[in-house]
Amino acid sequence: MYEVVANKRNSVDVDKFDYISRDCHNVGIKSSYDFARLMNFNRVIKGEICFHAKEVFNIYEMFHTRYSLHKRLYTHRVGRVSSSTQIPPVPSSHKHLFLFLFSRQGHRVHGV
Repeated sequence: MYEVVANKRNSVDVDKFDYISRDCHNVGIKSSYDFARLMNFNRVIKGEICFHAKEVFNIYEMFHTRYSLHKRLYTHRVGRVSSSTQIPPVPSSHKHLFLFLFSRQGHRVHGV
């Protein structure tokens, strides 16, 4: 259950949902991903958090929004406090983003 808060496998976790939504709201940047849909269309299958296959674009939008925040806000010369507080836009420990998807019947389909 630790993956819900800090998911090391694919970096999709509620902490990310929280800070992306909060930061977008506070600076007035529109966010096109819907974290509520991601919460509704996920399941734990064989001990792993899996997302419905139709949520691939929503997950892509979440990472795109995160990238946009890094480019426009976190690494902006005015808002940057110090280089030690920056978070890399893509986790360096992940060579590939790997998500488990599930079908309408709830079976694990494949990884993306």
